Amino acid sequence: MSLLCLSLAVHALSFAETATHTVKFLTPHQERMKTCNADAKGKKGAERKTLMKSCLINK
Repeated sequence: MSLLCLSLAVHALSFAETATHTVKFLTPHQERMKTCNADAKGKKGAERKTLMKSCLINK
C-alpha cells in the first residue's frame, strides 16, 4: 500500500513539473511587437517611438 502511495506521489510531482513547462504561442500582436522590437534595436527616444508606432500600424 505504501508503495502505491509513493508511486502516486512521484507521478503527481512529475506531472506538476511537466505542466509548468508548457509552450506558449504568441498572439499576432505579440509577433508584430517582437518583429518591430528587432527592427528598432539600437534606436532610442523619439526615433524609436516613431519607428515602433509606424511599424506596428503598417504590419
